[in-house]
Amino acid sequence: MNIASYDLIAKAEIPIEVLIWWTDRMKSEKHMIPETPSSIRAALMIALVAYNGAVPIAAAGIFPARTKLKKEITHENKCVVELGSNYVEPAYRGQGIGTRLLQQRITIARERGWIAVSVSSNTVMQGIFKSLGGVCMDEIPE
Repeated sequence: MNIASYDLIAKAEIPIEVLIWWTDRMKSEKHMIPETPSSIRAALMIALVAYNGAVPIAAAGIFPARTKLKKEITHENKCVVELGSNYVEPAYRGQGIGTRLLQQRITIARERGWIAVSVSSNTVMQGIFKSLGGVCMDEIPE
């Protein structure tokens, strides 16, 4: 399939059935932190979902970056955001969909004046994030 056939949709309020699909898929990935649909919705600032027709095939989110005590992080009065919860269905991996989702989230963060400092614990996504000019949180001195 041609990547141009995918519709990338950004929206803060995604349908519950897409949230359930996304959280179920996150649980199947070793590098993902298990979440519930309600916890994702509560924290989510923006979701990007790639569809093949009406079927979701990939999803990723922008979340406020938080300390271990759940306090939101700011830097110089700018919101610091985490680009995480990346998931692409196995049949669609290797086609650049995850990279497009990441590029779009970086663009959205920059347009809104947010500081994007982290990405998922998935080392492949971290490498892509760094290649696009990102910095992972664990590489930033306190």
